[in-house]
Amino acid sequence: STGTPGLPTAREERRARERGGDGEQHQHGQRISTFMGRRTFELVLAFALGACVTQLVGFFRATGGGKMLSAAKVRLPSAQDAALPSAGRHHQEATPPVRSPPPPLPVPTTSEIEQQFAASRTVQRQMAAFNAECQCTQRLMARQAALHANLERVLVLDGSAFRWEGLGNSGVRWLGLLRFGFALERATFLRISRDEDCKAGAPSDRTCHLDPGSYFTGYGGVDWHWGTREADTRRRLQERGVHEEVYTISGKCVTPAPGLPGCSVSSIRLANGSDVRLDEPRGLLEWMRAQQAPWIRLVLERQEALEFTYKGENLRAPDMLPLQRCPASGAPDFSSREMSLKCEAFAALTPRPVLMEALLPVLRRLDAYDVVVGVHVRTGYSDWAFRNSDASFTKQPASAPANPAASALPASGSPTNAPPQPQSAAKPAEPAPLGVLEHWSKLDGFLRNCKTEAPKGRPCFNWESPGKQRAPTVADAAACRVGGRRGNFSLAHTPDGTLTALLSCAARLGE
Repeated sequence: STGTPGLPTAREERRARERGGDGEQHQHGQRISTFMGRRTFELVLAFALGACVTQLVGFFRATGGGKMLSAAKVRLPSAQDAALPSAGRHHQEATPPVRSPPPPLPVPTTSEIEQQFAASRTVQRQMAAFNAECQCTQRLMARQAALHANLERVLVLDGSAFRWEGLGNSGVRWLGLLRFGFALERATFLRISRDEDCKAGAPSDRTCHLDPGSYFTGYGGVDWHWGTREADTRRRLQERGVHEEVYTISGKCVTPAPGLPGCSVSSIRLANGSDVRLDEPRGLLEWMRAQQAPWIRLVLERQEALEFTYKGENLRAPDMLPLQRCPASGAPDFSSREMSLKCEAFAALTPRPVLMEALLPVLRRLDAYDVVVGVHVRTGYSDWAFRNSDASFTKQPASAPANPAASALPASGSPTNAPPQPQSAAKPAEPAPLGVLEHWSKLDGFLRNCKTEAPKGRPCFNWESPGKQRAPTVADAAACRVGGRRGNFSLAHTPDGTLTALLSCAARLGE
């Protein structure tokens, strides 16, 4: 943020934090970490920010905003910055002064958090683009909101009995499942994780994992998270004498889809044990639409379930209306096929207040810029945080000798004129978190070419694009441009590796 009016420098931010200025965020982080673990929540936060930035860039590109906006300069921390103490770490003093604890900071209310979030320039730009480009999606979400309000026809898609593959792969599947339920004209809910297992203290990797509904809800009051809505929905339906019908879509295809995930013929098991075989997408859609049960729970046995049905235009059978066309009468079509999918994702992934609050400090820094360019580097599933050691993200201290006096021992094993020393293990040093440049170099190492550079057993990357079949270089990034216009963005204080090349190219495209 150096040189940007209105933004504090890195040193000023550190001083503010050491004075206790980040107490509110620290309290919030503690509340989150009691359930998910701090690193998992940081990965969720990174995904949310990445989703916001990605959609912003997509809207910006599609709406031609580049004619009005100018690129902002960005500086990464220098080696001098990296040597500064990390946030919240105090220098040891010989005689620390006695300080009274600071008074607790007031916890903002939900309405205050929502107001601050809505006031962000970055969020306002996205909402302006959503209002201009996504009127069809808004009409469809209003229809779904009415179904959620009356609960006359309910569908719970239950995928809680197996492990999903994280936000990168499964995010589009979760959106597809919502699309499937919306197409059936039912109030649709997703059950992705078993909350009761997560709260038991010993979560199962199979049934307790990252649940997007804990952090996101739908536009216009469409709360599709079963964990949030279950108690109220069950009560209202049971007061009307309605009970759920449970169907299970088999994890094994009758006929796999040729060359694609999912099934071209599926089997649905009913509560009485009988099976119904249905062609996808048309046969399955017609059968589901014909079911009169007010409350259906459709149990999925694998993550690819229904994928052949909800992909592309398949849900628009029999007419196969193009995605660019709006299925709601009276609403304008989308400007492109891609825009229809962006509008859908934006509408389904509205941050909840708990995520808004965590995003606010980052949004305040982004709001100083007119153009934001995001690069999404996928290094693993968020759910891995449940199983992987934190050692992957820290510097391991050098191991100390078992006996501190060992260096004084001659070859015989006893020091001259001294009694034998007792063997005592030295207390291991506390691992230190990786600095920015150390983390940068570690990720750069993961992107080494598997065919030419990677030692056996080390992480590597199979480069297929660009067509040179190798990792992009900083020299390649210098050629990145839009049309005949060439940017001049460059990064200082970073290694001339793959990450620098990717970020430099993206920023030049932004310019």
